[in-house]
Amino acid sequence: MAVATRLSSVVSIASAALALGGAARELLLDAHRASYGPGSRWGRSRAPVAACCDSQIPRFIPFIPLPYSEQDGRSFLAEAERKWKGSDERTFAIVEYQSDRFLGVVTIRLRDGGSLGFWLSRDARGRGVMTEAVKAVVNWARGEHGIERLYITAHPDNVASQRVAEKAGFVRVGITQHEPPFRDGTRTAIRFELT
Repeated sequence: MAVATRLSSVVSIASAALALGGAARELLLDAHRASYGPGSRWGRSRAPVAACCDSQIPRFIPFIPLPYSEQDGRSFLAEAERKWKGSDERTFAIVEYQSDRFLGVVTIRLRDGGSLGFWLSRDARGRGVMTEAVKAVVNWARGEHGIERLYITAHPDNVASQRVAEKAGFVRVGITQHEPPFRDGTRTAIRFELT
């Protein structure tokens, strides 16, 4: 079965299909505005909260609160909505296409040289889901917005995210300062660029 990804937003895409290869599953990157409102399925869902309670996510993403509460989840969803409307930041929910199960997020800053970040629930890791999601968002940013250069940073111990970056076509370029520091006090990150 081919991977089918649909990106939909009220901002720039009414409904566009992007074909992805190389994986034996389907996933949905859902960016529809309604997905982030408090009355939406993700606004009512505990799935993002449950995923962020996994210690690996705040370990490698220092601005994710620890512990992570339902209020933190509501704030995250409201902020994603606000930024979608009023900035160059776009956050996509990664959802299994047939089951509609929430898996994680990809966030991109839509400017040349912008950053891309992501996290995935524990049970979705190790299956190539994030690599396909990152590729889909990059292809969308390039095709719809003309973005050529992007970067990803990863904690030196976050080997899984480093592999995602490389498999998605990003090249390791070295060490960079990371602010805020990671929870373990590390102030540097591995930087990957896509040009």
